[in-house]
Amino acid sequence: MGDHQLTPAWLLVGLSGSVAGELVSRGGRLAFRSADEVLFDATLEAVRQVRFPWYYFGGGVHFTVEGRRYRVGFVRPTSEGGGVLDISAGRRARRAWRKVLL
Repeated sequence: MGDHQLTPAWLLVGLSGSVAGELVSRGGRLAFRSADEVLFDATLEAVRQVRFPWYYFGGGVHFTVEGRRYRVGFVRPTSEGGGVLDISAGRRARRAWRKVLL
């Protein structure tokens, strides 16, 4: 896996909202960057309660950073043009992130 992982991802907000960006692990840190800002940046040791829920069909993760809960999807939402063809890429990303986060 190495020290660096970068994946297109969507920070899930509320019931149907999302923020497009990248989930990045580098140098022992985890960050989520949107086009406009870094939404969080913390050490991997600060990442807690990591879960890969079954109801994301293998394409997402939940975790807590410094007391704040985050939900991240690796499959492009349909509201952003995603479809069935995006599912396999999301599942590959989840497998890679399991190695980083667990």
